[in-house]
Amino acid sequence: MNFVKNKPEIRFKDFIDEWEQHRLEEFGSFTGGTSIESEFDNKGKYKVISIGSYSDNSKYNDQGIRCKLTEKTKNRILNKGDLAMILNDKTASGNIIGRVLLIDKSNEYVYNQRTERIEPNKEKYNSEFLYYMFNAPNIREKIIKNRQGNTQIFVNWGNIQEIEYFVPKMEEQIRIANMVKSLDNLIVLYKCKLEKLDNIKNSLLEKIFPNNAKNKPEIRFKDFIDEWEQHRLEEFGSFTGGTSIESEFDNKGKYKVISIGSYSDNSKYNDQGIRCKLTEKTKNRILNKGDLAMILNDKTASGNIIGRVLLIDKSNEYVYNQRTERIEPNKEKYNSEFLYYMFNAPNIREKIIKNRQGNTQIFVNWGNIQEIEYFVPKMEEQIRIANMVKSLDNLIVLYKCKLEKLDNIKNSLLEKIFL
Repeated sequence: MNFVKNKPEIRFKDFIDEWEQHRLEEFGSFTGGTSIESEFDNKGKYKVISIGSYSDNSKYNDQGIRCKLTEKTKNRILNKGDLAMILNDKTASGNIIGRVLLIDKSNEYVYNQRTERIEPNKEKYNSEFLYYMFNAPNIREKIIKNRQGNTQIFVNWGNIQEIEYFVPKMEEQIRIANMVKSLDNLIVLYKCKLEKLDNIKNSLLEKIFPNNAKNKPEIRFKDFIDEWEQHRLEEFGSFTGGTSIESEFDNKGKYKVISIGSYSDNSKYNDQGIRCKLTEKTKNRILNKGDLAMILNDKTASGNIIGRVLLIDKSNEYVYNQRTERIEPNKEKYNSEFLYYMFNAPNIREKIIKNRQGNTQIFVNWGNIQEIEYFVPKMEEQIRIANMVKSLDNLIVLYKCKLEKLDNIKNSLLEKIFL
């Protein structure tokens, strides 16, 4: 990044002074945290800031840990405008270390070990400006460069207090903080809208697909009145189990591979970058547009992936590996998109989950689940339902793209306004 003297790459036009260099220890008063685990109390008044309270977006992650007021904690109560910097990280990547939280309320938080409390000198430094500056990727790198350790990395306060930062006068600090805060608020707004859309979709899926003995959904288009018919899973089309094709993997291969890691919580394809070449072993594993791929295993005990289904969007682009069942729907009777949304609806996927086996890696046998029964309407209603959910899906994707763009804009801005 190119800077002219001690000035940022971009700034408000009415500011022309060079920024001044300050050591970290000059920003205010600093107090290191100590262990307060002995004071934890589920009924305690204070939220505890521990290593798990820090997140990738530098917002407080409430773990539900509370603390009571004692002789040991009374000097660990934070005030509005204080900053809390994490000096340790449980991962080798260092994605948390050096991040800073901005305290939004007085008398609500206490800080645990591994955190350094920063009480800014409010005559010279704006707390929000320091918060955004410390968390800017290029600025946080100053802390990261001082890390030590392997499995759990850390920084010593004595080593980092001499780190130097460039800071403008108070008026410019406030203008910068307000600008970034406005962008932050817009990001929060989009996240809230996205969360609401996800909740609407999940609620809708539960109400448009009947479960148990019901043969009509809770809500439906008013021009459909027929009862839904019961069908076994094996009736939906042709089914073929996957086999191991690891020996055919090739970085220059044409085909994207669908393996256990290709399935995600949102039932969208997760491209792991695994490719495969065309061979005698894979030629019968090439999927067609409209096929479905169902995962029969899960690497976790929670079973958050098992039974999820992917909808194949293009022919001659994907091959499927072991642990996946290929479903080629009977297109005269079943709409692929309808089946895709139905299988992934939380209350419907539960039919698969109930048949799981195993502990550390759970699984279902195709022989055990092919008799599972589902309620399905006539084709016209299937298509109407699929189109409705797809429209909502497209809106969710749109908001995710906007949110991603805003995050990119914020990160780019932070790199250009902080030296």
